[in-house]
Amino acid sequence: CGDDRECFYDAARTGSVAFAEMTLQSETRFVEDKKELGKVPPIIEGPLVINVTVGDLVEFELGGSEDVAYNVLEPTPGLLVNSNGSIRWNPPASLRQTSPLRFRIIVSKIDGASAEYWPYVRICDCTNNGTCSGDDRSVETYDANRIYFLPCECPNAYDGARCDEDRDACETNPCVGECHDRAAPQ
Repeated sequence: CGDDRECFYDAARTGSVAFAEMTLQSETRFVEDKKELGKVPPIIEGPLVINVTVGDLVEFELGGSEDVAYNVLEPTPGLLVNSNGSIRWNPPASLRQTSPLRFRIIVSKIDGASAEYWPYVRICDCTNNGTCSGDDRSVETYDANRIYFLPCECPNAYDGARCDEDRDACETNPCVGECHDRAAPQ
């Protein structure tokens, strides 16, 4: 029982040291649980949806609770999170090859209470002057990690998901006689 008065009382009253020690353990567990349940997770304020273009810097601040730490849950290429909640993300061209791609940040208070910042991310990674389309997409088009690569509308000379493939003009517009496809401009 150590110097715990309640434990001595229980042992004397019941005649069982084992019972008194169980009561002491229960009391200790109760105090620990009460302390843990009293923790309030930090408040996180940040955009629900992040629109980003590969190669362009995106900057924003996470606000909310003070005296917190920010930790990236899993490595995200080009992402920098400062200790003050400042976010800088310059996604590289290889972003689509990152598997799985996730953008999740854990915000923790000194007492151990934490919350997760997990926005929806809309990524434009078109090349060769392609433009992104599909700005009116709903949440259902995102993958399980809340990532959505916007579809590209490609200029006439290019094709592919990112407009990174030379389109064969002879295939889509056959000539009378012999067709000669020219390489797409660089």
